[in-house]
Amino acid sequence: MNAVAATGVGTTASVKDYRHKVITITAALNSSLTFKFQASNGVSVTSDAEPTFSSAQAVANLWDYVGVYDLESGSFIAGETGVTIDNASVASNTRRYLVNDDHCSYLNIEVTAYTDGQISAVGSFAND
Repeated sequence: MNAVAATGVGTTASVKDYRHKVITITAALNSSLTFKFQASNGVSVTSDAEPTFSSAQAVANLWDYVGVYDLESGSFIAGETGVTIDNASVASNTRRYLVNDDHCSYLNIEVTAYTDGQISAVGSFAND
């Protein structure tokens, strides 16, 4: 996963060998954007190849937005809603999110609304 400084998707993480997925997001000071988590088990029902997260969902490009838990507040954030960042203080720049999908093979982040700034993501993946 990498820094994203405009609308678009980041670098896909292959997470099929892990059940637990925690993503730490850091935003540049004064960032104003919305990002959503994307997950997939494969490009189609007959192929477990990586989908193209930057393209529309389709029968031959299976992926969906997934919900996450904000590990600071404990609140659940719906996948279609995403996370909105509009920060002017350093204290609100870093948050950790638990992905609510124990069985996905691929994980990505899409910036869907962008005014200013950038985010960087670091994943922590584990099993029981």
